[in-house]
Amino acid sequence: MPCVSLITDGIDGITGPIRVAYLLGKSIIEMGFNVNVVAPYVSKEVKKDLEYVGIKVRDLELRPPLSGQSGHLLIWLMNGIRGLIDYRDDCLTINLSFELPIPATIFYAQGYVGDLLRDLSREFPIHYRLGYYLATPLIIAADSTYHRHYHALNT
Repeated sequence: MPCVSLITDGIDGITGPIRVAYLLGKSIIEMGFNVNVVAPYVSKEVKKDLEYVGIKVRDLELRPPLSGQSGHLLIWLMNGIRGLIDYRDDCLTINLSFELPIPATIFYAQGYVGDLLRDLSREFPIHYRLGYYLATPLIIAADSTYHRHYHALNT
């Protein structure tokens, strides 16, 4: 049976951007495909929910030391500096993740994380804004590394 792998961010719950993967996965299963979700980490509760609807879960066990949005940002930064993650399967792959630079058949890019942080920094309290400006070279390096490596493999 043909299969589709959905690359997602770390999964703490079936809300926000993960909801897209969950609903897309369910619909693809209804069309007769096998569906895998590949994520840096998956909470045990959500893994059960995904498996209940027929989605196979591939947890890469890259759980960050920080929780919440800080953890997601840390995964993005670490992988942006480290480079591509070597994950391959024989499925059509849709990368919905800003955290995992995994080559894919389809890459759903929502824009650069650095641009988001730059735009948000204007609203940050001064002590956060200072931290952002000090980290700007690292943020730019992570953003460009992620997109440069990904683009090179998919052209």
